[in-house]
Amino acid sequence: MNMFERLDRRSIKYHMTIGILFASAIGFLDYWTGFEFRTEIYYLLPVSYITWFIGKKTGVAFSAVLLLMILCANMLSGENNFYVQFQLWNRAIYFAFIIIVTLLLSKLRITLQQRAGLITQLQNALNAIKELSGILPICANCKKIRDEQGYWHDVDVYISKHTKAEFTHGICAECATKLYPSLFDKREK
Repeated sequence: MNMFERLDRRSIKYHMTIGILFASAIGFLDYWTGFEFRTEIYYLLPVSYITWFIGKKTGVAFSAVLLLMILCANMLSGENNFYVQFQLWNRAIYFAFIIIVTLLLSKLRITLQQRAGLITQLQNALNAIKELSGILPICANCKKIRDEQGYWHDVDVYISKHTKAEFTHGICAECATKLYPSLFDKREK
């Protein structure tokens, strides 16, 4: 079991806690470095984590909270507020970028889950199929088939054993005429 499978088994509360701690650490780094250093790109990491392990709606909501965290960190670190309209525009563009990443990650996760389900179904179907292949030694007279150990089996027994086919017995018209000519003649009349 790999790391992602182990993390998938964790609770939503666990993932939310990790995401909040991760975002808080990045928020502190953002505040500590000041508004001159752009650290907004790092907020993608906790958003991606939350989106991947919890879901799209939570990822979008978390993105909105992180946008507020970015604004607060920049204001507290002494960002120049002369050009508020430019700052709001930049934050709106960044928020749109985060939302697009969130939606794409969510779609990727769903697609990978569907793919894993299809692979499992195909593997199960492959395991269910027993295929006869190669050359089967068959008696020219009685039509018995020789197995790998050298034993001879009736065709219906051999095929039933090596496939999921089941047999029912009947008699064709040609054989009925040969084997039971008196019965076949009565049926025609």
